[in-house]
Amino acid sequence: MDIWSDLIDNFNKKYYGLDLINPQLIIDEINFNELKNKNNNDYFYDQLKVMTSQDPILKSNFKSEFSLLKKEFKNNSNDFLRILCYEILEFFTKGKYFKKTFSMLKNILLNSNNEESSYNKIRTLSQTLIVELLLKGYNLETIKKLPENIFDKYNNHGEVISTNFPHNESWEDYKNNGEFDQAAFNEKIKTIIDNLSIEDRLNKFYEYWSGKKEYYFIFEIIGLRGEVNFNIGKVNFYNPKIKKYIKNKKQKRNSEFFNNENDDKLFLNAAVKIETIDIKEGENKALELIERALDLLRSYKSPKKVNYKVNKACIVVDKNGRLIRDNVSVAITKYHKWHDSPDLKQNKIEPELNQLFESVSDFLYKPINNLNEIEKKIIYSLHWLRKGEETFKEEDELLNYWVVIESLLNFSSRVFSNNEKVIDLSLKLLIPIEINNFIYNMGWELYWYIWHLLNSSQGASERRYNLKLSEELLEKSNLDPPPNSKINLSKFIDSLSLIENEVERKIVKDKVQYAKQFYSDNNFLKKEIDNQISQIENDILMIYRYRNEIVHNAHYENTIIPFYAKKANEYSGNLLRKIIKEYSDKNISIKEILTKSYVNLQNFLQKLEQKEDIDLLNIRL
Repeated sequence: MDIWSDLIDNFNKKYYGLDLINPQLIIDEINFNELKNKNNNDYFYDQLKVMTSQDPILKSNFKSEFSLLKKEFKNNSNDFLRILCYEILEFFTKGKYFKKTFSMLKNILLNSNNEESSYNKIRTLSQTLIVELLLKGYNLETIKKLPENIFDKYNNHGEVISTNFPHNESWEDYKNNGEFDQAAFNEKIKTIIDNLSIEDRLNKFYEYWSGKKEYYFIFEIIGLRGEVNFNIGKVNFYNPKIKKYIKNKKQKRNSEFFNNENDDKLFLNAAVKIETIDIKEGENKALELIERALDLLRSYKSPKKVNYKVNKACIVVDKNGRLIRDNVSVAITKYHKWHDSPDLKQNKIEPELNQLFESVSDFLYKPINNLNEIEKKIIYSLHWLRKGEETFKEEDELLNYWVVIESLLNFSSRVFSNNEKVIDLSLKLLIPIEINNFIYNMGWELYWYIWHLLNSSQGASERRYNLKLSEELLEKSNLDPPPNSKINLSKFIDSLSLIENEVERKIVKDKVQYAKQFYSDNNFLKKEIDNQISQIENDILMIYRYRNEIVHNAHYENTIIPFYAKKANEYSGNLLRKIIKEYSDKNISIKEILTKSYVNLQNFLQKLEQKEDIDLLNIRL
């Protein structure tokens, strides 16, 4: 579970997160997009070579087919490739690849001898399963909990027993004279869970591949009212006074009223029936359909003073009218918004940032006609970055972030060669910024990771995350700094060997060993920097690929879009912040800022090649 959670928690980290490419995505590219983009083709071909050499399931089941696929990939034999892919695709879509992968993982887990090779296999196979579940339609939040669920016990809540273990017992089977028999249901759940072996629990994981169910997802629509009941295609708009989806007559509070006590002042609800394997992902799909219906409704019934707005609190009801998930109250929602908001007293604005704000404000509030070209681009990009962060649709998110990149890299004269496109410049000019952040974040992210482990809650649910180090080491490594003191990262880096010796938990030890090697071994550092450059290039190619497919209404795998939207947010935001900082300090052009950064990276790489000493803690590209 440590490995599984770590892969998901750090999916956007370049050094120990998820790799989202798998065989099914490559087959998808061949089937639907016909290998039209050379840059993408080169990337997919490289990934195909890695998969055919390293994936044990492919080697044992489709060795000849994937060898042939690799051979014909470069020949652009589209018809041949499509037929070959059609033959292979069923292996993935029917769950055979998923089940064979999990069988191998289960075998390792049940017979593990704690060797390094077993650990690495568990990590590789876990990553494969996570991506397969994403493609199946699970939300990442749900996927993270799946291993915990199959090892969950049961809890007593008065007369009710609860568990997250997927027991498959139906409430409908425990009715006595029409009434639900809670005592019999409780006893059955206890018996099932008390008699489970480790292998029984692991076998439950196979069931996550199947089992789509129909649910009604119900949202309140602020700005629409009236005693009506009408449909726009799949979306039912209704007043809960005259129609109800929840059939439980004993329910004290009408959940479909969404905390509105006065039933004379109700907004309309919107309900959508979705067949889904994951309630969280079903909610996202329902929300998208309702927003589309509202777009159509707005064009004919334009709001006057109150815009139509979906209240994101959601009710989930099964096809029998049983309430599966209640809505979140307005009060709780407001509390969560307050609780999750940044506290600027604790997370204070540093003097350097205040100084930057002052510099930017010199042009931020000028009339648009008084701005120079760089200032216009900065203000324009700030707007599109915020639009990306505020939209709920990942496709719009990714497009807005690409607009930021496109705007900032649109130069009137060439940088490297004639006929440069934005994608060509992105593949060169974004990399120095990301490598700089990669190097800078390496030590700090590990520092705060260990600090949080040391200071985590003593509650039962968090106990496994605790970490203890000797008092002497805490002081030496600056992991227990005096209040309001400046943290000296070099003390922490110098103490990594000592921390490694005291840490027992493998997943933590691995991170410490990685950082120690990163800061002390130039050969390892060069290899990791080269890997990062390759990964950043691949990310940019995939972001651009999805951008084109969204714009041109081509086929794309929308379950993967959220991850590349987050990467696009990272890359566009880092680019914009770099330009704001350098322009505020030096008043130089965007082209000069980014070209200088590119030259600095090449210089840094040359020093690595020549094995010169480098102070990583003070390097700035």
